[in-house]
Amino acid sequence: MPADKAKEGPGTVDGAEWEAPRIRRRPPLPISVVVVTHRKPRVLPNTLKSYRAGGLLDAVSQIRVYGNDTTPEDEATCASIPVTFVPRGDDSVAKAQKQAASEATSEYILFLEDDFVLLSSPENARTVLEDSLAVLESEPGVQTVRLRHRERPGFPLHPAWFAGQEDESSHKKSVHLLNCVHWYDDPPANVRCIEECTTPGLAHQWYKTGHRFAVYTNNPCLYRRQWWIDYILPHNRGPAARNEDKMRRPWLTMDQFVVAQGPGLFCHWDFMRYEGHSMDAVRFLNVDKPVEAYLRDG
Repeated sequence: MPADKAKEGPGTVDGAEWEAPRIRRRPPLPISVVVVTHRKPRVLPNTLKSYRAGGLLDAVSQIRVYGNDTTPEDEATCASIPVTFVPRGDDSVAKAQKQAASEATSEYILFLEDDFVLLSSPENARTVLEDSLAVLESEPGVQTVRLRHRERPGFPLHPAWFAGQEDESSHKKSVHLLNCVHWYDDPPANVRCIEECTTPGLAHQWYKTGHRFAVYTNNPCLYRRQWWIDYILPHNRGPAARNEDKMRRPWLTMDQFVVAQGPGLFCHWDFMRYEGHSMDAVRFLNVDKPVEAYLRDG
């Protein structure tokens, strides 16, 4: 605008009133995101920066970080993003999740740990989350949606040791069969118990199988909050190192339900725990650019 026009003051152009165009923001999705952290002051900042850069903070209704036996640095990190920080006095992932479920304000709840970074553009993240809600609402029997990145799941991906050796008759292998989406382009063509989801209008390919072929995991998963409270919470106990193992037996004996997996969003990337590994060379990290590129400030 020319200098003489600028002098007319805010709200006028050539003497006429005008209103600046409003940026229309889509309403947040009805998802409460729960991040459980435990004394990882060098890991947590990278994780939360990826959530900000990838648009997660704007896409969901609520995001809270539950700090188990944390440090002052963790609280400062959350304040800088900013996200709500909830300090806790023990190291129990199960208790943190229980508290989070009781305090969540949304119909759906997404559980994350502090070493899963978001590898996505904001637009894609929103689309994958919208797909996830559609699958939970419309795909028969689905109660859990896994959101670990399909192409870039990160390290370690323990079931990858069974890649090419899938066996429905082997309990050790059969409970991990849904993980084959990470190494097969067409999972249903290679593993009989996996089907493609048929919900209309999905932006991506999604797959599903019975819960006995997709054992419980602390990896990123989206649930209906009340279903998780009714069916998972009664069995969810212990610190991180044990609650995953303790959940597997009750999970496998529950009445039949379905677990779905699509393109995913989150890559396991704990550079402290796996320091010394060449992360770009590790099988199934499969990044087409450095993970650090996703950790820029949003």
